[in-house]
Amino acid sequence: MRMTTRILAASVLGLALAGAGLAGPALADDDPATGGVDVSVNIQPTTTPGQLSMTVADNNGVSLQENGSDAAARQFTGTLPTVTVTDTRTPEEIPAGEYWAVVGQASQFVAADDPAKTIGPEYLGWKPHLISDSST
Repeated sequence: MRMTTRILAASVLGLALAGAGLAGPALADDDPATGGVDVSVNIQPTTTPGQLSMTVADNNGVSLQENGSDAAARQFTGTLPTVTVTDTRTPEEIPAGEYWAVVGQASQFVAADDPAKTIGPEYLGWKPHLISDSST
């Protein structure tokens, strides 16, 4: 009985070691001609398309100052928050005849000290300017 136990234990140990070899790390064969290991990797180029995005800077409203008024009209100026448009698309990614634009709209202006005093949006205008340009 003792010999049977030893043979059985040796068989189980042999199977365990053989299984461990199958699950172990893969080994590369050395190339005896060059003395090294041949490793080849194909990396696909990034094909992530560009994006069109727009952000508006945080602000606490627009403060107007009288500037350029005359006898016919009162004129006020102020600075709107910065609008940033980023277009990282390539020319090939933009469909023919498609463009983008920044459009503004306004509601009625109301005096802070007297809500009865208003200026309608038909009297408001804006003159945007380009902060930075890119040829790409």
